[in-house]
Amino acid sequence: MLRERIREQANAMVNYDIELVHSIENGRVHLSKKNPFRPQLIRLLNLQTLMEFCIPVIQDYGVAIKGNDYAVLEKSLYALVAFFVMCNAQGSLDYRRSLYCFLIMTRYWSYHKLPIMALLHANHTLFSEESGEIALSALATSQPSSNRAKYEQVRKDWQLVRSRFDLHSVDQSSKIKKKHRILSKSLL
Repeated sequence: MLRERIREQANAMVNYDIELVHSIENGRVHLSKKNPFRPQLIRLLNLQTLMEFCIPVIQDYGVAIKGNDYAVLEKSLYALVAFFVMCNAQGSLDYRRSLYCFLIMTRYWSYHKLPIMALLHANHTLFSEESGEIALSALATSQPSSNRAKYEQVRKDWQLVRSRFDLHSVDQSSKIKKKHRILSKSLL
């Protein structure tokens, strides 16, 4: 339906421009020089780009970062770079630069067969910042606020975060139904 509407708007826009040119050639300008169909067409094309490119790229990246297939992640990273190239918002430039640097580094590592690529291929989710955020959240919630400024106590608690997290998830699994985020209903 969207494509059909885009086609209709494009035809209406072109027809309006042709009629405007004919009226200018004949010396009787009765039409506005601003084409009323152009903004509508641009909005529809933006919507089409959002639905057919932007949302799927972000979903694919979200699924790929949680999966364990580096080839899929790499493909989605290149699509994500294309997405950020399209963006011109203030913060997008930082993400674009970071992605460029990361992709250049991974290409260098691959070309020189460095051991880090074996780690990325084996389990790239270890390099996800979300895992670190979960661990830091578990650390922050596991200790009283009076101990948070004590370096030795925080270091000891940090070493026990994984075991406490695993123990908590095993103890609570029978009582609480875990919620899982669904990023996409389609397969890559």
